[in-house]
Amino acid sequence: MSNKKFIADLIQGFVGEDKTLMFCYFSGSLAYGTFAENSDIDVTAFIDGLDFYIHTNMGDYDVFLLPKSWVIKRQKVDDDVKEYVKLFIDDIFSIDKNLIYENPKYHDDLEKLRSYDITKSLKKYLDNFYEYYMYYFVDNETPVKKFYHVIRVKGQLEHYLKTGVFNLEMDEKYRKEMLEFKRNTENQIGLQIYASKIGDYLEEIRRIKEGL
Repeated sequence: MSNKKFIADLIQGFVGEDKTLMFCYFSGSLAYGTFAENSDIDVTAFIDGLDFYIHTNMGDYDVFLLPKSWVIKRQKVDDDVKEYVKLFIDDIFSIDKNLIYENPKYHDDLEKLRSYDITKSLKKYLDNFYEYYMYYFVDNETPVKKFYHVIRVKGQLEHYLKTGVFNLEMDEKYRKEMLEFKRNTENQIGLQIYASKIGDYLEEIRRIKEGL
């Protein structure tokens, strides 16, 4: 997981010589501080010369390849960007500690990503988030690991409403709850959290979004 040069070389080799790896970083559970035994090792990479989105497995790594044009489009929750990719625009808040590789030629692009004010597109982000997770929640009575993000975003929004700052910070009760849920989706603990909390949290996220 820590062999950063290997990961960067792996990605560059995959995209070929006619495209350039701009930068890449650990995303997913490593970005959100929720890595556990059942976690994937997610890597997000921006590629100059790529015209479309690619999600692929590269050995131990679950890699998301994004076009250069999506550096800011993703943060703006642009309609051109795939719905799933727009769920995780807040992974930039931990990019400094999770950066794998940066091509110096694209430093300005990385800085634009780092410095983008997510609150400018927070309503669109929450709209996309709510629609995605509610679609899967409505007809699904079985806990699925990805729903821990609903707990995470609910906690982050509560922190935002208290402080005016949107980042990855949240009250400890939400952090404990999302980790407990993620580790127990296949037993009664996960089912209890799923049945009693996730639907309510989604509705609270919707209400907060409507109030922005």
